Formats: sequence, structure tokens, C-alpha cells
Amino acid sequence: MLEIERRGQERRRDLLIGGKPRRTKRLQSRHLAPSRNVSVGEAHEKETRASPLHRGDIVIENVEVVHSCFTSEGGNERESANRRERRCSVISEICMTGRRGKMRPEGDARSMLPKVDDIGRFALFLDLDGTVAEIAERPEAVRVEASTIALLGALRRAAGDALAVVSGRDIAVIDALLSPLRLPVAGVHGLQRRDAAGRLHRSGDVCADLERVIRAIEADVVGDAGVIVERKTGAVALHYRLRPELEARCRAIAERAVRDHPELEVLPGKKVFEIRSQGGDKGDVIEAFLKEEPFRGRVPIFAGDDVTDEVGFGVVNARGGVSIKVGRSATLAHYRAADLHELHRWLAELARVAEAERAR
Repeated sequence: MLEIERRGQERRRDLLIGGKPRRTKRLQSRHLAPSRNVSVGEAHEKETRASPLHRGDIVIENVEVVHSCFTSEGGNERESANRRERRCSVISEICMTGRRGKMRPEGDARSMLPKVDDIGRFALFLDLDGTVAEIAERPEAVRVEASTIALLGALRRAAGDALAVVSGRDIAVIDALLSPLRLPVAGVHGLQRRDAAGRLHRSGDVCADLERVIRAIEADVVGDAGVIVERKTGAVALHYRLRPELEARCRAIAERAVRDHPELEVLPGKKVFEIRSQGGDKGDVIEAFLKEEPFRGRVPIFAGDDVTDEVGFGVVNARGGVSIKVGRSATLAHYRAADLHELHRWLAELARVAEAERAR
């Protein structure tokens, strides 16, 4: 059984979730007209009347327990570990049970994107693969279009440099993909972080036996053509995108890899199982950025497409921010883009409006 699933089951006594996964609002670029949008302020006012995790189709009996796992900060190492376990429990219930959310119908009045009048009030956090760049069959084949890099540059200027990429990639790989841009980044799903001043932060200790674990995984898949082992700092990813029929086999390999190593955990994703040293997650790094300049005091916007982004959505929701899921699967996010192209059109509109305001 995967570690994240085990944690979810252990916390069932605290979290009783029933019904269908929550349906999310779909991003609609044509809904940017002022007369057809609600403001972020209006959306936040609604959030104060209903917990972000207690609306729509999800029923959570102990809302206080769930809300605290996304809002609590500080504490000792044990308290932080317990908070991460509670977060994993929430994500496990919603995203690991095989249930899938449905997109709201086209033209549904409830499917409007909150209008962002002044992007300068916001801090932008973006996942990389599947959000900034198209997912490729092989991780090394991913490329970021020149037009997308230009868009990120425009967004950074519009947001007063409060733009960060929060990814499962190593920081060095992110820098290479986004060159010549050099942004604040978080890598390996929260194990690494580089702040706006260029300082590097690391969360948790790298498993001492990680190299041996990686070699064992490589030996396990030597006869499985198309299964890719991607080495990272403090982690290894087992990709089966080219061989989706081997999902169960890859799952078993990932489970076996962490069985005798409690300091390792498994993070499932889109056609991948990632084995990494335990440490911070995407929610943790978003919280860390929001305590620092130029992110401090701003409302967070976070867009992502995979299961590991859900913890970030929970943190952003708890802060009254804007969470955007790219794709169709069940999610905690309040808004949804059909694909990254729809998201990019919306982001480009934000940058265009900000540029027009500066030109006045």
C-alpha cells in the first residue's frame, strides 16, 4: 500500500468524507467581462461564510480538523510532521480513491473566474509540467515555448516580481527550462526552495540509502522497455507514461522501495510514482514564500495539474486565494482550466491589463 494511502486510512477516524468529489468552476476566458464576473473580494467574502473544504459535493464532518491542517504554521518537528500527515489524508480521500470530479457545463453562471482588477495585489505560483509546459512522453523531452517564457516575464513585471514556479523538478532543471528567466522556485515537490534573494533552502534530510534504493529500482525495471527512472536530488521518479499497462507493476516497485525505509515516501502523479525523502510539500513552500518579500502581504494564486498540487490548493484556499486546477480530475481547487492553453490565455489577459494600466 502506498504511504500516502496508508496515512489516509490512519486518519479516517478524524476525517469522515462522503459523497462525490467536489465539482470545480471551469476557467472561461470569455467570462473576463466585468459585468459577468465576481471579484476576488466577493469570492473571499463567500469563503468566510463556508469553509473552503465544506462546500459543493464534499461533506466533511470535522471541518476544524481539516481547516487546521492547511492553516497551522510553526510548532515543533513532530507537530509539523503530524500536520503533513493530515494534509496527506485530505488529499488521499479526494484524489486517491478512484473518484473523479465533473466539469461544470459550458456557460454555467457559477463557472466564472473571479475578476482580477489589480494583479499587483497578488502573488503568483505556477506548477511547471502540465501547467507552464506541456507534458512530454519522456521528462527530458519537455520544452517551454519562447512565447511562454515571454508571458512569464510579463507576469513577473505585472506582479512586482511576486512570481514563483513550484515544481517536482530539480531547481537546476527548472532554471534550464526557463532560461534566460531566473525566478524564485521550489523543486522536488517542496524539498528545495530558492527565495527571491537567491538563497537556497532545503527541507528534510536526504535518505542515506537513497542511492541503493535507486539502483534496486533500476534493476527491477531493466527488462521493462519504456519505463523511465529519473534521478533527482533526494528523490527518484518512476515514469510509466510510455507503458501505462505497467502501472500496477510500477506501483509495486515503488511500494517495495519504501517498505524498509520510513524516511522515504511515495508521491503518485500522472503516469509516475515518485519516491522521495520526507520533507516539505508544495503547501509548505507557498507558505514560506508568502512570509518573504516580494510575496508578503499578497493574495496567492496557484495553478497546477497534478495530485501533488492539491496540498498547495488547500493552503491557498485557506488564505482566501485563487486555486486553479488544470485538467479534469477531482480537486480541492476552486477554479478549473480545461488545459494549459486556456490557463495561458487567462494569464496573458492579466498581464495585458496590467501593462495597459501602467501605460496610462
